[in-house]
Amino acid sequence: LRVSLAGEGRGDGAAGGSTSPARLAGAAALGAGLALVTLLRPQMMLLLPVVAVDLGLGGVLRGGRRAWPLAGAVLVAAGLVLTPSTLHNLRAGGGLTLVSDNGGVNLWLANAGPVSGTFRTADEAFGDIERQAASARRVAEQIAGRGLTPAEVGATLRSAALDAVLDDPGTFLRRVGLRGRALVETFETGIVCVPEVEAGLVGPLRILALPFGALLALGLGGFVLAGRGRRGEGGAPDVPGPAPWPLLVATGVVVLTTLLFFHYSRFRLPLVPLLALGAAAGGEAVWRRRAGAGRIAVAGVVAAGAAWLSWLPGPHHADTRAIGWTSLSEARLALVEDPADRGPALEAAAADVERALAASPTLLRAQLQQVRVSLSRDRFEACARALEAAEAQIPGHPQVLMNRAWLHARPHPNNRHFDPAAARALVEQLAFEAAADPELAPHVAALRRHLDGLEARGDG
Repeated sequence: LRVSLAGEGRGDGAAGGSTSPARLAGAAALGAGLALVTLLRPQMMLLLPVVAVDLGLGGVLRGGRRAWPLAGAVLVAAGLVLTPSTLHNLRAGGGLTLVSDNGGVNLWLANAGPVSGTFRTADEAFGDIERQAASARRVAEQIAGRGLTPAEVGATLRSAALDAVLDDPGTFLRRVGLRGRALVETFETGIVCVPEVEAGLVGPLRILALPFGALLALGLGGFVLAGRGRRGEGGAPDVPGPAPWPLLVATGVVVLTTLLFFHYSRFRLPLVPLLALGAAAGGEAVWRRRAGAGRIAVAGVVAAGAAWLSWLPGPHHADTRAIGWTSLSEARLALVEDPADRGPALEAAAADVERALAASPTLLRAQLQQVRVSLSRDRFEACARALEAAEAQIPGHPQVLMNRAWLHARPHPNNRHFDPAAARALVEQLAFEAAADPELAPHVAALRRHLDGLEARGDG
């Protein structure tokens, strides 16, 4: 659609009929489509000005003429699509935000937390999308020292992230390097469904999944083989060359956001068509014998280097595997509906979290899951050890305090940590925390009821 509007390479320019209803409608459809993409992936908003400028110039550098009405139609249509979300965010968030991008929170997580090429945080609540808003508000209000609107939460964390970058640019550059490595690696990095874990459970995935390193090598090698391509009669491509600019811009957006924020495998999906075009262009050049021996040799070196870099082990691989096993452990318990199934689910969850800790002994999320699983299985010493390990990383954190209180509140012959008085003291401390974090309140109330019940039975 964009090529049709611009009349690129056809010799008819972009101004011919640029104000005709059909071409204006096409431009409006393009703008609305880009706005819908922006609602799904906010960083794609960067495409809007690029498209508008390209259409406005009308391919001047390619011999076309200006078509600013088309550019205006793109921007007006995009604005109409984005207006409802903007008004909603203004009303509900207290600030002017075109789309809910979560950018301030993510920028802070990426540049003020543990150094990694992918998502890593000391607070597991940030890994749970249902709890992330409350956790982000709590952190931002602690930084600001006052209550904040949702828009102010994002702005406060964005400012804190930029301060962290400016205070320690060396660490920021290290983060960027790790993210760049992660972007091109074959190792799959996800949030909940980690293919590295799934591949160990479901054999066919090893066969069906095309390694990203293979596609990267074929794509980059293909672009070297194809070169700039040659133009045939009327300017039409004779030999496939580099992909059209929209894919290049989308690729630039993906790379930029990955380097500034963090990497997940799904973020690089826009790279796939670009690399596929490169592989096809290279294959076409070889098939038509348009690539000489020297170019083929260079392409081979580029492809081999890309594949080697893609398969190198990365520092975040162990944590990613551990997160996958921990997610599986959590899911096993969350999906139990029949009480008769809880025992087997607990045993399976315990095995999963052991695998997680074997992969990454210091992963906080795995340590906290081991606390919960061990307590549910009446493995009180294992629970206490896991609590000590977690507390060493986040001393005084409400999750640690809550789990320690439950350990003290469990009457059992084998629980030498049973101490209702200590549990009640922790409850009072948590009640103070709950005043600033309403998410804690129902958990504190449940623990208080449990202790009251113990006292009523004479166990407290």
